[in-house]
Amino acid sequence: MHQTQESILIDPPPLKKHTDSNAGTHRLTVQAFTTNAEFDRMEERWSALVEQCDATIYQTYEWQRTWWKYFAEPGHTLRILLFSHEDRPVGIIPLYIRTSKMLGLPYARHLQFIGHGLSDYCEVIALPGFEREVLTEFVSYLRSSRQHWDVLDLEDVNQSAIFFTLLPEILEESHFHMIQYQGNVCPQIVLPASGVESAKSFDPAKSDHTKRKLKRLQQNFKAEMEVIEKDTDDIEHGVNAFAYIHGQRWKNLGYPSAFDDDHLKSFHVEFSRKFARRGWLRMFFLKIDDEPIAVSYTFYYKNRAYMYHSNAHGTDEIMRCSPGFLIRNAALVEAINLKMEIFDYLRGDEPYKYKEWQAVDSKNYLLRIVSPSLSSKPRIALFFTKDLSHKALIRTQRELFEYKRFKIIRKRSLFDKAGYLTIKGLGLGTLGFNFILRHQPVRALRKYQLKQRSFHEEVFGGSGGKVRNKFHPATLLGGWWSTATRELRPSRFTARLRLLRYGERTVAEINPGTDQTIRVVDSGPERRLMVAGDHHPIIFLPKSVAELKREYWGKLLETPFPLPATPKILILGAGGSAIIRLFEGTGDPSRITILERNPRLAEFAREFFGVDQGAVILVGDMKPALRKMQAEGTKFDFVIDTATVETADLSKEHEIALCRQYLSLLFPGGLIALRRVPGPLNHDERLSALTESLRQLKLDVVRKHVRERWDDEILYVRTARKSEGSA
Repeated sequence: MHQTQESILIDPPPLKKHTDSNAGTHRLTVQAFTTNAEFDRMEERWSALVEQCDATIYQTYEWQRTWWKYFAEPGHTLRILLFSHEDRPVGIIPLYIRTSKMLGLPYARHLQFIGHGLSDYCEVIALPGFEREVLTEFVSYLRSSRQHWDVLDLEDVNQSAIFFTLLPEILEESHFHMIQYQGNVCPQIVLPASGVESAKSFDPAKSDHTKRKLKRLQQNFKAEMEVIEKDTDDIEHGVNAFAYIHGQRWKNLGYPSAFDDDHLKSFHVEFSRKFARRGWLRMFFLKIDDEPIAVSYTFYYKNRAYMYHSNAHGTDEIMRCSPGFLIRNAALVEAINLKMEIFDYLRGDEPYKYKEWQAVDSKNYLLRIVSPSLSSKPRIALFFTKDLSHKALIRTQRELFEYKRFKIIRKRSLFDKAGYLTIKGLGLGTLGFNFILRHQPVRALRKYQLKQRSFHEEVFGGSGGKVRNKFHPATLLGGWWSTATRELRPSRFTARLRLLRYGERTVAEINPGTDQTIRVVDSGPERRLMVAGDHHPIIFLPKSVAELKREYWGKLLETPFPLPATPKILILGAGGSAIIRLFEGTGDPSRITILERNPRLAEFAREFFGVDQGAVILVGDMKPALRKMQAEGTKFDFVIDTATVETADLSKEHEIALCRQYLSLLFPGGLIALRRVPGPLNHDERLSALTESLRQLKLDVVRKHVRERWDDEILYVRTARKSEGSA
């Protein structure tokens, strides 16, 4: 597992979003279960509720109960919260209390998820339509029981989970102190739907790369595939074979094997049997001369495939045939056959996850909440001090193992080693500095946290990037020089002069002191929306259209193809709300529709950026909203995509699928503008390949580089010329 940088609002392929259509209409009751007998009696209600929710496999009763059986220790006390509406279960939050000790003496009561550590996702189980009420009652429970806990850690909360999207706001309203920061990433692939044209080119079983590797393996060895998937199969033998491959692989790289622990193996045997009974398990083994040399330990649940573990171990001759790649492909093919929507590599930013099928990161967070009880303050301070020491020790040990692995897998020069240690040293120092700032009580100081690039970004330049000679000092200096020259551009320099002249005044703010702070800031004539420290729309308060035309949105509207005098426009993301000002006096704002997934950003767009002046703003997830527009026959002259700006490393097939969806919403001769921020080192190659593929579909495509306050690529895509104007 690797820690990465600051949060970003724009999502890569998300876990399903949650509706809140009935908010405020339900009165819930809360029960706290504290015994194993009560836990056992919950199975039927738990499983029925999970089936109705957007839960992951880690929220199933099978996983949770098995984890508690094997990892509960003396002094651990259950706190499973069941939320009911008129005696009907509508939510479950599975927690337990662990008493932290120092020198054998208890000093803090730590509230945590059941399943933390081994679970890649931790989330509330809530019936759709009851999410806000469940979380509101949860916060009320935390306050009423504040004398019984000191620190609540919600680990590995995904960026699209309702714990992440709704809980911070509810906690702020209840005056709780919450610390939030990003931890792991879970790279994912959006799988093409069956029947979609892009599915043919995506098929991993038929790719030339796969065929070559498979042919090489079959020419040199007697190779066969075995799958363990039924509870009548020898699951214990499968887990032991997996543990052996996993252990040998990591020991050769300088790591110890977690599966030397028989207790952990027994846990895997038991939950695997339960998963197999429900049809959720596939253990794929690649065998050479009847000996397993590669394994993919994968779960298939609802619409998602979870690649829990994948490892390969063999002789150098065998490993040159890429058995790990082939076994992962087998799991991926099975996911497509089962009509899964997402193939989830789960936690970790290992390079193969990005190189093989260009996975996109989905981020996990730690939400840390402290008890408002005054008597907890000294215990909390002691807990944080020990936690920092413990994390520093664990991280240092892990980095030492990483350094050993770094030297083993390839011969390294002195410059490579120096570059590696420089990156790691700066990263660890930044992590420690940010940890201290997050946990200190003065909220105003938290804004001085340093931005942290993940090690994967340092090495690959972003998801899907090609490996460069990443550790050479010249590479590091080149990156720093690029940053310096970008910051000294005239437009940025002018913005800084304006800031020095006028200062800045915060007009409104949400989630202050966190990674998801949203602020409206005035600086002289300029009003800016800032999300997690990044600039979004900018408008000028005296309504200076000429000034705004020189900014980013004015550049974007200088399209290479003509538009109608008053075009009908769809903007994906409220970041495009500045366009309203450009159409004042010269256009018709009522012909602009903005689709924004974040309700608080939509509120800010209405209140502070003029969207209420005639434009239509819709709040909701992009995919269902676009499907509804398609079904209703809604058409536009111009579609502007700002919502997927951070997913410039999506696969080409995924990008084309997005374009097809946008094209279905256009009048004949309509235009799409795709905003893409350069990220990976091969960004230009990828955008060129996408451009060529779109041209093969008989579309007019023009690339435009905008170097103002942002450094963006705009891809304009136009359909066939219209025979008549839009209505």
